[in-house]
Amino acid sequence: MGDSGAFAVLVLISAVVGLLAVLSNRLSERIHVPAPALFLVAAAVAIRLFPDLHSPPEQLVERVVTVALRCCASCSTAACTWAGHGSDGPRPRSP
Repeated sequence: MGDSGAFAVLVLISAVVGLLAVLSNRLSERIHVPAPALFLVAAAVAIRLFPDLHSPPEQLVERVVTVALRCCASCSTAACTWAGHGSDGPRPRSP
């Protein structure tokens, strides 16, 4: 498979994951299970089915957790997003 074939497979996988993300919200409404829990189960199943999947580097995990905790600590609502939006509008991102 050439470079364009590998890219096509990557785009296809990304599109399928995006579609599943959208559909998981509808499924979670029907079965009353949060959508992130569905993704957690899907990730666990994927790891069992494809043992060659690698876990992310520890440094990346620590950085994501730090950013998430900083974001949620600065927001005054439960609708915390990665961009740092709270009830009073967008907040500047910290480096």
